[in-house]
Amino acid sequence: MVPDVPLRRQPRQPRGQRRIEAILDAAERVFAGMGYEATSTNQIAAEADTSIGSLYQFFPNKEAILRALVARSQERMREVLEGVFASDPRDELSPDELLDRLLDPLIALYARGYRMLALFVALPRIGDGAQAGEPLVAEIIWRLDARLARRMPGLSAERRELSVRMIVETVRALMPLMTTAEGQVRPEAVTELKRMLRAYIAAGTTAYQLRTGQAGIAG
Repeated sequence: MVPDVPLRRQPRQPRGQRRIEAILDAAERVFAGMGYEATSTNQIAAEADTSIGSLYQFFPNKEAILRALVARSQERMREVLEGVFASDPRDELSPDELLDRLLDPLIALYARGYRMLALFVALPRIGDGAQAGEPLVAEIIWRLDARLARRMPGLSAERRELSVRMIVETVRALMPLMTTAEGQVRPEAVTELKRMLRAYIAAGTTAYQLRTGQAGIAG
């Protein structure tokens, strides 16, 4: 699950929220450059150009900072998801358009934050790090399943869920391949991922049309 963020004090003014964001941005840079174990809260405070006392007003330790970074990354991905589906309320996007609108920003965000996610998962004492993205994955599956139900009403719920889960889990498994060690997106890998997914969707659409005689998701 996306971890709780144990802030010592919730900011009451925009200035406090900006300070938290500056601390998180600084921590992201320092963690990426030095690694979690070698990083100290003093180094994060210095990078954020703030006092250690100011940092401790909000975060009790660097573990809490890492938790907040992971939660922020997940929330940004959720905002992308919300924006994509809000932009297509009538379900008019083709599968190719939907793939581009969903994958491109999600991969870009992953490329920026994957080092933090990898750190979190690799530190057992922090908790259920491997499950950090599960609520977001479940939400994506639910939203895509609802779209597929509207596009292919003759498809069974079991078959629908399997098809959506195959797509989502494929993307999830291949996300690390979409980025370089420096946190940049690899365009050639993204192109291959989209080609593979489009072929899978096209094959499923053709099979559905042949079986039911109805227009499928590409129609």
